[in-house]
Amino acid sequence: MSGNAKREFKVGDRVKYNKKGMSAPLSPVKKPQAPFAPRVGEVQGIFIKEDGKGYKRKWIQVLWDGAVRPSDHASQRLVFEHEQL
Repeated sequence: MSGNAKREFKVGDRVKYNKKGMSAPLSPVKKPQAPFAPRVGEVQGIFIKEDGKGYKRKWIQVLWDGAVRPSDHASQRLVFEHEQL
């Protein structure tokens, strides 16, 4: 799937957090990076929330494996579990 593909999540879908494209603050000191293991979880709910500028965005409520309660994430930050990052 291409990076610009629209993903239609449904309750019960297995998803993982897409860290690709996120950057950390620049630092002159290079530190060894641990390999990234993405979080994996199940979609519990989908809702629309308005941002500060009035745009309506889709948010996904995900219960991560090993977590006690779900957390909310912007839909563009999630991919299906079977997708390559």
